[in-house]
Amino acid sequence: MPDLAVSSFLTGRRARFLALAAVLAAVAAAGVLVGTTDLGGGDRVLVGAALLLVGAVGLVSFKAAMEGAVTSRRLSEQVVTVNRVIASLTEHVSTVDRTVNAAGERERELAALLDSVDAKGNELAAQSEQLAKSVDELREAALPGLAEDVAGLGQAHERLGRTVEQVRAAAIRAAHQIDYERRVRLADQSGLGVGSADTAPSEESGVPDPVTLARLISDIDTGQIPAEHLSDAFSPDVVGLSGRKFRTLVAELVRAYAGHGVYLEIGTYRGRTICTSAVHNPHVPHVGVDNFSQVDDDGVNRSIFDALVDQLGLDNIEFIERDFNELLAERTRRNIRDVAVYYFDASHDHRSQLMALAHGAQQVIPGGVMIVDDCNYSHVRAASYDFCELEPDWALLFERYTAGHPNKVDGETYAALSEGWWDGVHVLVHDPAHVVERLERQADARLESFFLQQHRPEHCHTTDVVSRSAEVYRSS
Repeated sequence: MPDLAVSSFLTGRRARFLALAAVLAAVAAAGVLVGTTDLGGGDRVLVGAALLLVGAVGLVSFKAAMEGAVTSRRLSEQVVTVNRVIASLTEHVSTVDRTVNAAGERERELAALLDSVDAKGNELAAQSEQLAKSVDELREAALPGLAEDVAGLGQAHERLGRTVEQVRAAAIRAAHQIDYERRVRLADQSGLGVGSADTAPSEESGVPDPVTLARLISDIDTGQIPAEHLSDAFSPDVVGLSGRKFRTLVAELVRAYAGHGVYLEIGTYRGRTICTSAVHNPHVPHVGVDNFSQVDDDGVNRSIFDALVDQLGLDNIEFIERDFNELLAERTRRNIRDVAVYYFDASHDHRSQLMALAHGAQQVIPGGVMIVDDCNYSHVRAASYDFCELEPDWALLFERYTAGHPNKVDGETYAALSEGWWDGVHVLVHDPAHVVERLERQADARLESFFLQQHRPEHCHTTDVVSRSAEVYRSS
């Protein structure tokens, strides 16, 4: 292809040269003709015309030669480009050949590897079959004796488990005894007189007066009476929804009222609070009520509660699995008034709180106390204030609020709530003599707005109710 380009270029140069020579020859002939005088006028004209024709032919040839040269040059450039493309394609073909050769080599290596794997698999299969035969032989030879050994180990494990639980319960009771005696000494020093660790106070001692209660609660609040640590020994499953100071408050109030009535707890969860008080106050009957309709997604609260009671060997706890509204209403109708310390920690809507306090007031002994948890909520506080307005013989003796709900605070704050009052607390005391100052209701604009929002037209529903008139019976 390069030789073709060169020859084309040379041919173009030769054509241009011949065309130019023809033109020059025609011009020279014209000059000679002009200088020659032998020709006649007509001949001169013919000769001149011929020469002019030759010159014209030369010019045309020269022009064609020039255009051919341009075409030849372009053709040469295209030939060079084609040569470059061919060279590039040749290189790519060489690369592809090398790649194909390499792939073939790897395919041969992979085939060899697969053959090796198949051979190893066959070898392992044979070994596995031999091992299975050996296991069967060993099982046939040792299974009877092994089964007996396993059964014996299982029985030994059960005995060990019972022993561990007995030791654990004994340790907790020992810790309770030490803690109880320490508290008795502290109480004697402060003049509270909560009785000895071995005998229950008698009814002749009288219920604590509000002044004594206020001093007891203040000592717990300020740390003069150390917070309980007995519940630290409980099973890890017994997570609590109360703070350490709160559990101390319950246990100490139950101790102060020992011999005067039962402790009634509405909303036991997994038993951390009621069991702490029951261990500290073995002579006081404790009654727990819960139907586990809330905060029990896994359905394990009752089993954890029962396991804790068994672990501690408690015989002073009666548990009632029932809706608290039905139970409290029934006790009120039956005029049962046997509760010295009443703790409510169930549904915290305003109506439930207010009704629980109203029923409690009918069932708590004169001079008794009621404890309300989760008082950080505005509607819980409002229920306590509303109750005290409706029942002027009851007074709000103590209120403490914390930094926020335990589920909505950081780790450091949560630790402080766990050591303290958890989610807020109210203590109400039956005080018909009006010894206790009546605390005024604290303003709460958000609560007022909340109640106003409930009284809107969209909340007016009658589709699920019917209009009725009560029957009036003639007396006999």
